[in-house]
Amino acid sequence: MDGLGLLYSEEEVSKAIAESRKILKRYKALKLREKLENRSPKSPVISDMPRGGQKRPDSAYENFINIISQTYQIEQCVERCEPQACIVLRQKYFSETEYRHLKLAELAGYSLSRYNDFFRLALFHFASAFLVICQY
Repeated sequence: MDGLGLLYSEEEVSKAIAESRKILKRYKALKLREKLENRSPKSPVISDMPRGGQKRPDSAYENFINIISQTYQIEQCVERCEPQACIVLRQKYFSETEYRHLKLAELAGYSLSRYNDFFRLALFHFASAFLVICQY
């Protein structure tokens, strides 16, 4: 993280990387929930009949939309990263097969230490993209 030391403290970088890991680790669980809830999503019932004061929309539908938007947001943040960071993050968090870092480094053609540098940088790029997208 050569150039990041000039802009951010080591603590800020570590916090951003830790937060990125938490968000990206949730991705597979969100995708699984999306698949499970996609089997029977109920569209909202629109009727001119009075509902007896119940003005809350269908919570299952809202939950499904929330899950879809979270997964889409994570995917968009990964796409906004630099191409090399995008590839590293996709291999680690989006692929169906879970590989350890040593295998991922081997697949990418890097040594483990160099791959770990790319991985930390990719997580930092994700954190900055996530904050940019979340603010707007």
